[in-house]
Amino acid sequence: MKFYLKTFILKMFLIFFYIFSLSLILPPHNNEDAIYLKEKDIKPYAMYSIKKLNRYFFYNVKNEVVYLYDTIIPGIPEIIFSNDLKDEKKIILNFYNLNNIIKIDFQKKEIFCYNKIRIKFYKLGDLIFLFGEQDILSGLNPGTYTVIDKKIIK
Repeated sequence: MKFYLKTFILKMFLIFFYIFSLSLILPPHNNEDAIYLKEKDIKPYAMYSIKKLNRYFFYNVKNEVVYLYDTIIPGIPEIIFSNDLKDEKKIILNFYNLNNIIKIDFQKKEIFCYNKIRIKFYKLGDLIFLFGEQDILSGLNPGTYTVIDKKIIK
C-alpha cells in the first residue's frame, strides 16, 4: 500500500513539475497585441474595396490598403477599374458618401445599387453628376437606368 502511495505522489510531483516548467519556458499568450477589427471599425476608414484573388482589399482616401477581408462589407462599394485608372480614382475619391452603391464596374460601365437598382453610364462626366446628386439615388425605384448627358432615363 505504501508503495502505491509513493508512486502516486511521485507521479503527481512529476506532473506538477512538468506543468510548472512549461509555464516558465513558454511565454504567456495574451490578446492585447492582436488587432481585431469589426465591420463598424472599418467603415470610417475604408472608402472602396477591390477584389483580388477572392479577397477584398479595402482602401482609404489616400489609396492605402486599410484592411483585408474575405467578404464584402455593406456600405463600402466594390470597384472594378478599367484602363483609365487615374480618372476613375479621382472620381471615386471626390465623393465620400457612396453608401447606396454595392458595386461600380468601370469595365462594363455599370453601377449596382441597393434596392435592385442598376445604372448604366457612358461617360465619366455623367458619374460626377450622379454622385454629386445624392437625392437622385435615393429617389429611384427598382429597375435599370441609363445616365446620358446628366439625365437619368429608365
